[in-house]
Amino acid sequence: MFVILAEGYFIYVLIGLIGFFYGGFLSNYPAITADYFGPKYVAFNYGIVLLGFGLGAVVSSYIAGYFKNLAATDIKLMWPAFIIAAAAAAVAIALICFVKPIRHKEEETSSTPAEAKAE
Repeated sequence: MFVILAEGYFIYVLIGLIGFFYGGFLSNYPAITADYFGPKYVAFNYGIVLLGFGLGAVVSSYIAGYFKNLAATDIKLMWPAFIIAAAAAAVAIALICFVKPIRHKEEETSSTPAEAKAE
């Protein structure tokens, strides 16, 4: 949304911030993948996660490039690209609502050692 308001060198500041935040969370994916799917097949499962990440990067690049070519004369014509990105983010947020919390083996058996001894 700020890209339309950006003038001069401010666009480079926005691009830098996007790059900083884009890669900052990527280091958490292996641990999250192991927590949700277990450590046994973490390499395979993380490969699938990264495949989806790469596919999204390629598709979004083509979409942004298409609208960039349309907006060669007027930057306001980039607006649909941002709407598509916002819609994809909204779908992702909605899908997160369906993710079940992680249950560890200790929680499944008992919550305290005293309860385990009583059984």
